[in-house]
Amino acid sequence: MIQQSFYNFLSKELKFLESEGKLQQGQAKELMQLYDYPNHLQPKTKSNINVIQVLLTIGSILIGLGILTFVASNWSQLTSTTKYIILLAALISFFIVGKLLEEKKPSLSKTSYYIGVFAFGGELFYIGQLFHLGIHASDMFLAWGIGIFPLAYYLKDKYVKIASLAFVYIFVEMKFISIDSLYPYGAIIVIPLLFLIGHYMLKEYQYILKWVNLFFVYQYIQFHFYFIPIGDNNIPWIFLISIPILYFIGHRFYNKSILLFVINTAVVIQAITTLYSEDSNISNTMEIAFGLISFLVVFPTLYYLTHYYYDKSIILFTTNTLAFLIAFITIYTYYDHLNNPVLLVAILFVSGMILFYLPFKEYEPSSNIMGTFIHFSTALTLTFPALWESSYPRLSDSSIPAIICLVFGVAYCIYAFTLVAKNNLLGVAIVCIFVFRFYVDLSLQFMSKSIAFIIGGILLIALGYWFERTRKGGKKNEQTVKK
Repeated sequence: MIQQSFYNFLSKELKFLESEGKLQQGQAKELMQLYDYPNHLQPKTKSNINVIQVLLTIGSILIGLGILTFVASNWSQLTSTTKYIILLAALISFFIVGKLLEEKKPSLSKTSYYIGVFAFGGELFYIGQLFHLGIHASDMFLAWGIGIFPLAYYLKDKYVKIASLAFVYIFVEMKFISIDSLYPYGAIIVIPLLFLIGHYMLKEYQYILKWVNLFFVYQYIQFHFYFIPIGDNNIPWIFLISIPILYFIGHRFYNKSILLFVINTAVVIQAITTLYSEDSNISNTMEIAFGLISFLVVFPTLYYLTHYYYDKSIILFTTNTLAFLIAFITIYTYYDHLNNPVLLVAILFVSGMILFYLPFKEYEPSSNIMGTFIHFSTALTLTFPALWESSYPRLSDSSIPAIICLVFGVAYCIYAFTLVAKNNLLGVAIVCIFVFRFYVDLSLQFMSKSIAFIIGGILLIALGYWFERTRKGGKKNEQTVKK
């Protein structure tokens, strides 16, 4: 089986050759069929849905839930022995009926077995209550999952198999993974066992179990090596060391999964934002060290991996850039002597302009979109006097902040008009929003609200008409160029 990245590359190349006439029509598809598909790209065969079976399954689930609810409500009017006998008799009856109907009525037989599965779980939980065994709820789920496992293989029923696995996984979650689990370090043995079982013994569910097991890994690392150390004002060393391992797992064992790369990058950002929060208790030396490692090692490595190992993925480039900006803002605002909102927004504004006008060739579409959003939103932010007053309190009693905002707004609108001259819709959008922004700011101070809203509505209609006319003009120009 070839890797997903190579499969995608080969498919694109063959389709390109077919479109250029180098291959005959339909030959690209025939050639791709010679390769083994990655699991999640396997062509899915259409299956006929048995409506009656679906209804019977839903009905059996509802009846089973009714039995469980009945048990949980502690029916006080019956003695404990009577309750136990009723549940046991019901359990045996459902399985007997299921066995008797296997050949004549297979749908009803399965329904009876499904109800029996729920009755079995209700029996287990009630026995714990009846005899005051003091057994943890997680152990009941384990017994439930193991108990119905032979039935799943006897019936060769995938739904019972899934239910059995789900109950076992609930046991693992409650016993070893969750933050208040009884035996947290037991997960070090249990999680590898789950991977081995999923890979060698449950191959039909191999793909989904691999992701579920990895989810357990993330949960465990975050709960026990991140949240708990942070809560105790300790540096989460194990968590930080595990991050490169998670990237390696995604690269080596998950076919260079882009989704996993994005998740890992989100974990990195979570670590940075927590370490540089007011609740953290790390020394100044460690603050500087983590900052330098993040910007000189971590992010360059992420961009390098994206460029050379993930086929220059636009998604990962965008993720890395957003993560970099979030990390920069977090660390910048952490230091009080650097906490100047105007300076921060100005730096982001320049960064947006650089992304827009000096994009990497391989990532030009993503760079242009991010750069546009960043420089436009930060430019709009810089036109609010309150931002300047918070950064420079000495100017709060003067009109200087308002003058600066007006000058900057006019300058940015002039820049927007240069885009309009090139039939660029971004310039039209900038002018429209800035005109309306200054109109709202000024009109509410000097006019009654009703008049301001009426004029604002007319202004919006006029700006919308201008935008639409410019858009149509741009399309006509494109058509003329093509002709």
